[in-house]
Amino acid sequence: MRPIHLALLLGGSVAGLITALLVIYTVYVIETEPYCPAEETVGGVPLDCVKVISSEYSRVSLGEFAIPLEMLAAAWFLSNIAAVLLIHFREAVKAKVLRFLFYWRFLGVAVVPYLVYIELFIIGAICIYCTAMHAAIIADFALITYLLFIKKIV
Repeated sequence: MRPIHLALLLGGSVAGLITALLVIYTVYVIETEPYCPAEETVGGVPLDCVKVISSEYSRVSLGEFAIPLEMLAAAWFLSNIAAVLLIHFREAVKAKVLRFLFYWRFLGVAVVPYLVYIELFIIGAICIYCTAMHAAIIADFALITYLLFIKKIV
């Protein structure tokens, strides 16, 4: 795999992972509110990370357990990174792993409109960290689509 392809395939996921880990660290480790520009709005919707991150929609319930979405996002980005590194170190699996990455990233991008809808129309607030992760997910999908179907790197 060309170094530029490796860097591009890793870039969005590394940025998304850093964002997710920042929220996890801030909220669950040092137990403070994440920074969010006070009294700012985007299209009339307030920026309020605390409202979004603490809402009932910010967790996936599995029986007695509730997993915060930022932890699921971190796992999703880590899976992307692991798959890209697998391609880099095991060229023999390149085609299969690139197809996996396409479907995995498609799954990620398919969830983004729902999450944006929840933020804008149900919670009524925007989280800049969530938006950064959404952008990373969309960039990851756009890139894998370009590399597979336009550049045809397989």
